[in-house]
Amino acid sequence: ISGAIACADVLGIFGRYGVGLATYWALHDNESFAYAALRVYRNYDGQGAAFGDIALNATSSDKENVSVYGSLDAAHTDRVVAVVINKATSTKTVGLRLAHPSAFAALSRYELSGGNAQLTSKPDVAAKADNAWVIMLPAQSVTVLVP
Repeated sequence: ISGAIACADVLGIFGRYGVGLATYWALHDNESFAYAALRVYRNYDGQGAAFGDIALNATSSDKENVSVYGSLDAAHTDRVVAVVINKATSTKTVGLRLAHPSAFAALSRYELSGGNAQLTSKPDVAAKADNAWVIMLPAQSVTVLVP
């Protein structure tokens, strides 16, 4: 999972700063977690859904342990995708607020954690207030959130 966390984090940083191309050079036969991190941004739902093409400013109240990368799809401005990475070895609960003109009642969630290199669909997270959620992140995990 540490390889997935590192790869997902660097891809989020690349997106935040407008890097237009990234590549991955496999060093071992089993790079399943690194490839899972690539799927976080390019095919998180197994149906081709991807991170948007416009970076959104996103931050965490626990910057040391939790990174957040947000995006918007220029062609469909109601399509927002956030990648939240818990680098800590313990579960973290974070608040998330989305500044967007549309009101979103729930977030769909896809998660990569533990010893399984597959993104797994998890139950939706209901909003606690207008475009505000409280989300529990498993230890050392990568979570994709989609309103």
